[in-house]
Amino acid sequence: MTAGFARRLGLITLGCTALLVGGAAVASAAVGAGRTDPLNGAPYYKSYRKTAPAGEVVTLPVRLDPGADDDFGDLGRPQSLRLLLVELNRHLATLEWARPLDIELADDGAPEVYVGSADGEHAPAAAAMEMGGPDERAPMIIHLQFPSKAWRQDLGTALADRGAEGALVLELGFSEFSKSYKGTFKKRVVLGTGYETDIRFLSAELEPVHVLYLIGALVDLEGKVVRAGAEGILSEDTPFWAQSIGAQKEIDTDMLLRLLDEERREDLPGKPLKWQVALENLVAQLLGEPSRVIQ
Repeated sequence: MTAGFARRLGLITLGCTALLVGGAAVASAAVGAGRTDPLNGAPYYKSYRKTAPAGEVVTLPVRLDPGADDDFGDLGRPQSLRLLLVELNRHLATLEWARPLDIELADDGAPEVYVGSADGEHAPAAAAMEMGGPDERAPMIIHLQFPSKAWRQDLGTALADRGAEGALVLELGFSEFSKSYKGTFKKRVVLGTGYETDIRFLSAELEPVHVLYLIGALVDLEGKVVRAGAEGILSEDTPFWAQSIGAQKEIDTDMLLRLLDEERREDLPGKPLKWQVALENLVAQLLGEPSRVIQ
């Protein structure tokens, strides 16, 4: 039994339990202080409120997902992630149109967003309710964990002091994205807005791909989430022989260090750095400014 199959079996079991308790399956599930929704392809965004903040929206510094710096035997990865985090915030400070605001709110109680495969290692238990469709491949989902009352109050105070009506909350972390076919004989993973990478054909179709990504949410003056989504930066697929024994290859320190100043979007004019494109596209998409999207 592969690790992927075991995860799917566990998710299906959880899903069945949830259905028995709830009495029926629903397309969008509210679980505790959050909700899970399916995504119908890229770009990977979901709107939760019809009205966006009417006034100024500021962008808070990018923070690191609390679980992203676990080393998993790769002792250099946490340090490499922090180097990337510094560069992300340095670049963000140059984007005047994003109106960066250099304040720090407590991580505890902030909104949490997961975008990725319903079968991913980081997927919430609620993702099980999206499994079992006509396609054997796990669907892509977005899960939003709502911010706490205390965090919303702190944000409201900070925004009122600035005279702003909303804020972007951004985070760097890891996920797993589902694969798809590109034509008849090729496979791919779609990482974000106008961005996909080819996957080796001898790759387990049902196993998701490890992804480094930026996730974010637009919140209003009351701290309620208006829109959320993600942009993938980099992916790493596991060789078929390793997948057959349940192993998974993850993005490591060397890949992160190369990402800082070497990994570029060769498909775009000027060949910008991958992480810069992901950051600018995430901010533009959350703000609803399509003219600023790079693609």
